[in-house]
Amino acid sequence: MVYDIEVDRVTKVMKIARQYLEHVQNSVFEGELTPAQLRGLQTAVRTVIEPDHDSVRYYVLRSTSYMQIVQEGMPRRETGNML
Repeated sequence: MVYDIEVDRVTKVMKIARQYLEHVQNSVFEGELTPAQLRGLQTAVRTVIEPDHDSVRYYVLRSTSYMQIVQEGMPRRETGNML
C-alpha cells in the first residue's frame, strides 16, 4: 500500500495501515493479507480519505513466486518484530 494523503489525514491513515501491514518507508506499507483483511483495510481507509484530494494504491500480487524486491541504500525502517 502506498499513499499520498493531505497532511491533516496522514496520521489517521498511517495508524490504520499499521494495524494490517508493516511500515517500510514514509508512505509505504507492505505485508500479506487475506482477502477479508484487504477489504477491512480498504474500508477503514475510505472512511478517512478525501477522494478528491488523496490517493491510495494497493498492489495485490496473486503469487509471491514472481516477486522480487530490489532495494538501493539503507532501509528506511527495520523489518521484523517491533516492540
